[in-house]
Amino acid sequence: MSEVEAEKAEDIEDQVTSSEKIQGYVDYSKAKLSQPPPPRSSTTAGLSREHLEQGKVKSKVYKEYISAASVYGLSLFLLATISQQGASLLATLTLRYWGDHNRAVGDNSGMLAYLTAYGLFSLLSTLLGGVSSVLMWVFCGLRSAKRLHDSVSCHSSILVNGFKRP
Repeated sequence: MSEVEAEKAEDIEDQVTSSEKIQGYVDYSKAKLSQPPPPRSSTTAGLSREHLEQGKVKSKVYKEYISAASVYGLSLFLLATISQQGASLLATLTLRYWGDHNRAVGDNSGMLAYLTAYGLFSLLSTLLGGVSSVLMWVFCGLRSAKRLHDSVSCHSSILVNGFKRP
């Protein structure tokens, strides 16, 4: 028998059916590692190396992202997020005042008013959270990605010339 045939026979013996595993007749030996594939040789010069910096992100980069995302969209996002936190705080305060009222009066009078206020503040908080997520995604995220992509592709002759070819 050749070496290849002997290895195939060992592999077949090592294979175990699921019923044998369930019954516990399996001998789990050490795992066998396969050889990694050989590295590919490069026939081209490859891509050019991009500029790389380490350290803090410069404020100029943040300003570019904000301007690409639109100051208007970012302002609306911040307003919606702050309003959402305010509505959440008001819902929590409503519960606190409700508890204080019950303790002072000794019964649960005014329950409908406190429950309605708590429900409305909670609903408002949830809706504003959704609005802020949509604002961040649509006005800021997608818009900045499009603008930054367009600014990069306008400066890249490979992309511009590549799109013009039939």
